[in-house]
Amino acid sequence: MSNTESRQKLRKCLPLNMVATKQWLLDQGLGLHFLDNAVRSKTLRPLATGVYAMYEATASWQGVVA
Repeated sequence: MSNTESRQKLRKCLPLNMVATKQWLLDQGLGLHFLDNAVRSKTLRPLATGVYAMYEATASWQGVVA
């Protein structure tokens, strides 16, 4: 999967107010290398070990519960 396809997939499967675990993102078909690069490029923001949100997002309690 190309980097562009991975970015599109990330935006589709992780809405702005949601959080996701690293394992869930990997299960969605995103690669570990892509996730590491997304953190470095400030596309993904790590909230805790193995838990991410989109960088520009404010995670809500509803997103955490979902």
